[in-house]
Amino acid sequence: MYARKEAVLVVSVGLLSALLQPHSKEGSPRSEEYPCGPEGLQRLRAQLKALNRGLLSEGLPPHVEPVKMADASSEAIPEEALSLLRLAQGSVLEGELIARARLLSQADLMSLSRASSRHPDAHLLQHRKAGFFVPMQLQAPLRKAAFRGGCLGSSQTLLRELRALAPCLQIELEGEELSASAARELAAADQDQPQRLAWLRLFEAARRSLAHGALIVLHRGWARPRSLPQNHQADLLALHRAKKTKDLCNALERLAAGEAWAPLHPRVVELLGHKRLCAAAAEALGNCSDPGVEKALLQAAQQLESPDLLSIHWALTSKGGPASLSYLETQVMHPKVDVAISALGLLGHLGSTAQQPSFLKALADRRRQVKDSALKGLAAHGDTAALQPVLKRVRYILGRRRSDDDRDHGPDSALCAGLELLWRLRNESPAVQSFFAERLPGRLDRLSVRERWRLSELQKGEEVQKWTG
Repeated sequence: MYARKEAVLVVSVGLLSALLQPHSKEGSPRSEEYPCGPEGLQRLRAQLKALNRGLLSEGLPPHVEPVKMADASSEAIPEEALSLLRLAQGSVLEGELIARARLLSQADLMSLSRASSRHPDAHLLQHRKAGFFVPMQLQAPLRKAAFRGGCLGSSQTLLRELRALAPCLQIELEGEELSASAARELAAADQDQPQRLAWLRLFEAARRSLAHGALIVLHRGWARPRSLPQNHQADLLALHRAKKTKDLCNALERLAAGEAWAPLHPRVVELLGHKRLCAAAAEALGNCSDPGVEKALLQAAQQLESPDLLSIHWALTSKGGPASLSYLETQVMHPKVDVAISALGLLGHLGSTAQQPSFLKALADRRRQVKDSALKGLAAHGDTAALQPVLKRVRYILGRRRSDDDRDHGPDSALCAGLELLWRLRNESPAVQSFFAERLPGRLDRLSVRERWRLSELQKGEEVQKWTG
């Protein structure tokens, strides 16, 4: 028997980075709200825009979420664990004994509601099953309907509250830190005190949030099955025999979880052309260790009648190599905008300066979104041959009125990508030097706050991240 999927609360740090480089670690939870692929990425970016609008309306600086974070993490805790931990904090603030229950009673819910209303400045207490903690000082949680969950907390304050709560949960700290042995003990703690596990996950998330300047995101999900067999022969057999879409989806999900599987099964590749199963098939192939996966994905993209190219490109994020480059170069002018954009992003991820002609070709496309993705690819792989086309495009962007959507991407915007390339190679062109000295200062009002911040980082000579699609 396989372990059933268990509904959990997921505590993520570096979620944007994880969605941009989407293959998760073995055993990590799956998100219900931020699925891998364009849908989850689009949802998170929309929420980040709303978050920064809210911060700016309060006179606070915008948050710049890192797009590359090596130790991005998503950890699962039982759904009730966060509420039990909040109840523990509320009990301490109210001068009451901490309940040792595993489930919340009606009386517990009333106590929790009463404590929340009496202590509006407690950041942990004000968060329920969804929300953000931002790595900046806030005197009290910010409440706006535009914020996810209606409330925005501070990672700094969360860490202080957790440290203050530790003795009450019989958690021993060494100074202000948790020893490795204590962390292992908490992670393996019995199920009678799930609030201790919630404390551990939030404590680790807060420390990581402050170290990397990344949001803590609380969201719904489910735990991956952990009691899978070492090989997936039963799953492959089920996949071969299954007729119903639901049974096929379950078999694909099991292949995507647990240990890597092999050999490659043609039925999985075939399902890339299935409208409802293409994403699950791509994720299963992402967990396949057969060296023929890349070739199979490329053949599916070119031979299936109606392949889901976005799902195939997503699988190539981890399985693609040099053999994928020539195929991707043919897709940068695809009639569907989202396919062209994903191909450009993948070229930026897998390619090198040798792919510059493809980026320049896409830069001449009439569609703005394709031009923007090409600029980001050139920021990573462009050389002096790209200076004049990029300078022309940057001048055009600065010469027109920009929408809020254009500006809200901040350091991840196409304009920032173009400015990065121009700044990096400015000594190679008098025209570029003149642009920075004479034209750009008169156009700074066209940049958002976060874009101006990134420009100041460039001009200070600090290391700049590479943006790819």
